[in-house]
Amino acid sequence: MLTGTIHVGDRDWKVSEEMRAGPQSQLFVLDATDSATSRMHVRTPPGATVTKLDEVALLAADPQIRWFADGTGARWETRLVLHSDSNGVDSWKVKFISERSQVVEGPYSFEDGLGRRTDEELGRLLRESE
Repeated sequence: MLTGTIHVGDRDWKVSEEMRAGPQSQLFVLDATDSATSRMHVRTPPGATVTKLDEVALLAADPQIRWFADGTGARWETRLVLHSDSNGVDSWKVKFISERSQVVEGPYSFEDGLGRRTDEELGRLLRESE
């Protein structure tokens, strides 16, 4: 199991768990070193195996895709999707896809990407979008 601290954005994160169940990709659970409640879940792409902390940091900083646990035991893939309105104005929307294939979309109110969002922030966005 990979252990140690990585730097993502402006925060330090400790790798607290590494999980893999059968053929599923790896899932890393990161806890912020400056907060007891800030947690982030990072999943590797299908078929990829991460062996270095630097690789976990790169996955956590990805601004387009994140995985998180919603607090009820469900895990969600979260993606930023570029949306154009009827006037041709582009904006970001967030798309949540549960492991049970439930899909929820909503507005994305942050200036930066998903890599700096905690599970708590993503869960709040999900609840606001439902």
